[in-house]
Amino acid sequence: MRTNINRIIYFVIVAAVLIIIPYTFLSLYLNSFVETFRNTFQKNVEFLSNSISFSSFQWDEMYDAVTNDDKEFLEEQFKDIIKNYPFTEKVHIENKKPEFDSLYKISSDQTKIYVEFKIYDSFGEKNIQDKVAIAVFSAQKIVDYMGVKNLEINKFGKPFVYNLRYYIKPSIADISIALSVFSIVLLLLISVVLIAERNYRKVEETHKKALQAISELSQSLLKGVLEPTYQLLLDYAVKIIPGAQAGSVLTKENDFFVFSAVVGYDFETLSKIKLKPEELAQGYTRELKIIKRIGSFDKQNLPDEKIEQLRDSGKTEEIKSTLAIPIVINNEIVAFLNSDNFESENAFGQLSVEIGKAFANQLGLIFEKIRLEKELLEKKEALEYLALHDPLTGLPNRRFLEIELERMLTLAQRENKYVCLLYLDLKKFKPVNDKYGHDAGDYVLKVLAERFRNVVRKSDFVSRVGGDEFIFLLYDCKDYINFLERILGEIEKDVFYSYSKINISGNFGIAIYPDDAKSPDDLIMKADMAMYYAKTNDLKFYLAKNIEIKPQDSKENNNNKF
Repeated sequence: MRTNINRIIYFVIVAAVLIIIPYTFLSLYLNSFVETFRNTFQKNVEFLSNSISFSSFQWDEMYDAVTNDDKEFLEEQFKDIIKNYPFTEKVHIENKKPEFDSLYKISSDQTKIYVEFKIYDSFGEKNIQDKVAIAVFSAQKIVDYMGVKNLEINKFGKPFVYNLRYYIKPSIADISIALSVFSIVLLLLISVVLIAERNYRKVEETHKKALQAISELSQSLLKGVLEPTYQLLLDYAVKIIPGAQAGSVLTKENDFFVFSAVVGYDFETLSKIKLKPEELAQGYTRELKIIKRIGSFDKQNLPDEKIEQLRDSGKTEEIKSTLAIPIVINNEIVAFLNSDNFESENAFGQLSVEIGKAFANQLGLIFEKIRLEKELLEKKEALEYLALHDPLTGLPNRRFLEIELERMLTLAQRENKYVCLLYLDLKKFKPVNDKYGHDAGDYVLKVLAERFRNVVRKSDFVSRVGGDEFIFLLYDCKDYINFLERILGEIEKDVFYSYSKINISGNFGIAIYPDDAKSPDDLIMKADMAMYYAKTNDLKFYLAKNIEIKPQDSKENNNNKF
């Protein structure tokens, strides 16, 4: 009786552990995901609100239209906002005093986000005191666009952000992956989607041209039209920043900064100079700075050798003013983009600073997006490879075989060619596992796989479809018997494992398209039947076309064995 009670208690404890631990782990996983996603979501909403405020409610035309109640103009602009920002459901002007100090205020009704914008002129010197612009965003659409499919904005859910509430639905895949590879899932589930700014402030002509150039550069980099090199970025900076006549890019390498691109200087000499962080005139700071007479700083802080090199190759004695722009990626300074002027200490004014800041911010977003996309692409390619290849031998698996066989048969039908399918079952392989262990068996399979790869042509295909079964596809097979002999020779070569010599062989079944079968499944089935016949009758190989021949007759056929 006591034994039965103990068993029941033990069973209850085990059952509780099996339930509680996965549930706790999944809860922690989901809570961690939501907390991380909450910050990302909030940053995206802030970025979206900043973009709309910057591009639509801080310029003279909008200020005048709201002041004069130009409904036609406002309706056109609001349509553009809804078009450019697909999360936006509605934009309108409301007669109310803006009761907030910042450019905008974000709130919600638990499912939708409401952003109230102050309306400024282009220079930010005045704003409308009795009206605000209100944009209504669909919080669920923002979540969906960020790639999170199992988080639902629901007014009956848990508190999220901006008074929104959410409900998260863990899927079977979430549970399975959370229990096995939590860290990988976290990286795959959390993706950062950056919304590029499409409209910039419409001020004086120089400012508009500069912002247009930044936008064109951004689009080209993100679409892969241009290679994101530091030289390209520097060329654009010198071109669009007012006052820039030359420039350089200093990138961080270990504990030093080196010249990675220049305009107007001797790159060959400058590229050999290494500067410590304390030797930088702009200092190791994330703030954009204007430096006057950089040569004076060098004289006080650099050794004579570097001063001479910078003076001769970098014209530091001639530079009157430098605009130093830090490039920050993932909260780390990776480079300084410097624009130089040789004529005036006051060459870089407020307009230059604003364009420099916009340029630096955009560069950070671009490089971060490129980095994230590269990481996601690498993970996707790795998963696709695992899905189509045998993890032990690296050969294509059955799924890959089905895809390739379908493609090969379609091509053969179009070109009126033959396709040979050789189904191989290893002979004397089971005793290897029994005698030497499965590690030895795995080693033999990997050796054979490498031999097979070295024998097949580029137009041929080999895959592992079972424990000791392989399938070869030969396109336009005119001499498949010789090919089979070569493969068999590779199989029967000795394999040395540790201090043991292992020798195995194989049995083949051969089916030919279109003579033996016209569909992939039938072709595999016919070759499998032929292989089984060869195996049970101790033949090296057997042809599917002879599968109906009696065993005693077929053994007399010299074309079927050697």
